[in-house]
Amino acid sequence: MVQLVNNENSYRIIMDKNTNVKVRDVYNRIFFSAIGLDGIRIYGKDPMPDIKDDVIELSESESESESESESESESESESESEEDYDERIIRTFGNEQPDSGYSKLPLYNNSNENDDSDSEEDGVEEKDVEKADKKDEGMYNFLGDYVLKYFNRDDDSKPNENTFEVHIPLDVQNPVISLENITLLDDTNSLLVLSQNGITYKILERIVQDIYQQIVYLSDLGYFYTSIELSSVFFIQNRYAVFDSTVISKFDDKNAEDLNKRKDAFINFIIHLTQNDTIENLLEKIQHTDIFYFIKRVQENSIFVMV
Repeated sequence: MVQLVNNENSYRIIMDKNTNVKVRDVYNRIFFSAIGLDGIRIYGKDPMPDIKDDVIELSESESESESESESESESESESESEEDYDERIIRTFGNEQPDSGYSKLPLYNNSNENDDSDSEEDGVEEKDVEKADKKDEGMYNFLGDYVLKYFNRDDDSKPNENTFEVHIPLDVQNPVISLENITLLDDTNSLLVLSQNGITYKILERIVQDIYQQIVYLSDLGYFYTSIELSSVFFIQNRYAVFDSTVISKFDDKNAEDLNKRKDAFINFIIHLTQNDTIENLLEKIQHTDIFYFIKRVQENSIFVMV
């Protein structure tokens, strides 16, 4: 299942994990740059971008062997589970800094500095310290409540261990839209429209080119899409990208079954996209075009080559 939600700063695409595929092998900086997307981040369980130490960023490249990375992830999860509330505050707001000479820290207690002062001054200082302690206590109660808003959110708003998130910067001029819900060019000349949802040849060409790039990218990694649903294809920064790890499987280019599955996934996607009963109905409308010959090569020979 794929969900699209948004907040004040970003769009969030929430996906179920695929136990047979490593997320970082597919969705990483190389993938995003290859299809022309900028500022995309991948987060694992409990994504909190504003508190970086609590974020598991899955798009970081692995610098060690697979066994070492697995052992590191296990140790990180164990250490994170043992962290208490005070340590989280320190990691979030930083360690206490020494006095700069120009100001004093909120929790700075100067009641022990002037031991040689007279009793009257001590009495005044004690009152000042009590007032300062009350202010400090109120401040830390506020900070504690602030942090707890992240740690004690409703379970419905938290991804569980079986999901991960893609965070996309909020852009008013370029909203993130699923192909399942997109409406295109209602005022376009009817002679140029290929389907009732407003798909024209130029739009179809753009979509096919973007999906083709992702299919080739997966093939080079040894994976392929077993299906491509309209609900999992998103229009992001003027590009079309597939976000669904559950439909990614191991690929063997010498296996006829894998080749047929990959072909069927693409052909069925095009049929649903253009709202045609068969691929032949679409091909009749786009004869002698680059996309026509590309689809014919895929249909007849399971070859993904765009000339």
